[in-house]
Amino acid sequence: MIRPYENSQSLQTAKTPLQAPHNHRFHAPTDWGRMRVSFARRWAQWRPVLKIIFFAVLLLALYLGLRPSPTPAAYSWVSDLYHAGGLFVLMLLSYLSFPRWRWWARGLMIFALGVGIEYVQSFHPLRVADWSDLGANGAGVLSGWVVIFLFRQGSKGTDD
Repeated sequence: MIRPYENSQSLQTAKTPLQAPHNHRFHAPTDWGRMRVSFARRWAQWRPVLKIIFFAVLLLALYLGLRPSPTPAAYSWVSDLYHAGGLFVLMLLSYLSFPRWRWWARGLMIFALGVGIEYVQSFHPLRVADWSDLGANGAGVLSGWVVIFLFRQGSKGTDD
């Protein structure tokens, strides 16, 4: 099957789907395969930097979660936003830094980090372990899974 953009004659005549020949499907002149290979190479080049960023964010989360005084929050929902946002960012950075980790292991490890921080906070006199924090941790991990899943589905693309 000859696509409208594969030869020079149809390149001059078929520029939009309405102008394409009636017996051919319209195909945009993009090469998804080359774009995916180029993206994968750049991702691999930046992976050491992404690993450093991942561990820096992980250390920041540990510091903020284990320090004696809680992080200031004007409203009660801001604390939940910190929890969900922090674990969401850790999920994304863990995928970009370590893409071969299993999806369930990634989520369990990062959720276990949140549970561990809450457990340690329960022993500190100025900190409080809260069930809503665990719920926010779960929401952050879940939303990270969703974004990673959508990214993986979108990066597969189509070669039609």
